[in-house]
Amino acid sequence: MTTPISPTPPVAAPVKTVEAPEQGPVAPAKLLLKVLAGKRPAAATVYVKSATGAPQRVMVDRKARNPVEVMLPPGEYRLDVLSQGYLAQTRKVTLSREAVPTVSFALVKAPVSKSQKVRLKKEVVELPRMPRFAEKQAAPRKGTTAGLALLMDMFVRDEKLRLRIEGHTDNRERPAAAARKALSEARAAAVAKALVDAGLDASRIETVGLGDTRPKAPNLLPRGRELNRRVEFVLLRKE
Repeated sequence: MTTPISPTPPVAAPVKTVEAPEQGPVAPAKLLLKVLAGKRPAAATVYVKSATGAPQRVMVDRKARNPVEVMLPPGEYRLDVLSQGYLAQTRKVTLSREAVPTVSFALVKAPVSKSQKVRLKKEVVELPRMPRFAEKQAAPRKGTTAGLALLMDMFVRDEKLRLRIEGHTDNRERPAAAARKALSEARAAAVAKALVDAGLDASRIETVGLGDTRPKAPNLLPRGRELNRRVEFVLLRKE
């Protein structure tokens, strides 16, 4: 039985609103934040997180015409954005006093219909649109990775989640089993890279290639082989 997954609030954590530069011996660095829904500013909460210290919260007003200025000590940060009715996103940024980066979020509406939501079948995550692969190719077909935004939403909202990406092939893509396994590993790695590029921490992902050992459909027909050229997402939860 599959269970639809709806966006849930992030795990509660101590936060404070950023209102003024931090005081101390280290001069602050500046960050500019933009949150858009379409071409218009959107109301959102941005959680600014570092390796040390409690998260800080920045409130973005939907009437803000200019980027929001945030002053922070130089260093590496992760920015999680949440906005009602939209999928959560995350970005990484390194701040220094020598540059003023602008971090922009283009919000994507959260799905309303059950058919467009993430489903869980035991520990396997089923996206309404899974990445697809051409024969003998490691990278997903162009235009088939939009569903990864739903996966990102889950991981931004629950920091205890981890992910195993399992890559698969059909039984004709390579002449030898070892070569098919290598191709399946490359597929899992390509999808993992897409998630890391979108902001997910690489330490939360592991990949494995299973070659053609777990077919989803018979390999006799082209349609069956296409279904077997795939990745699967398995949820792991950090203890």
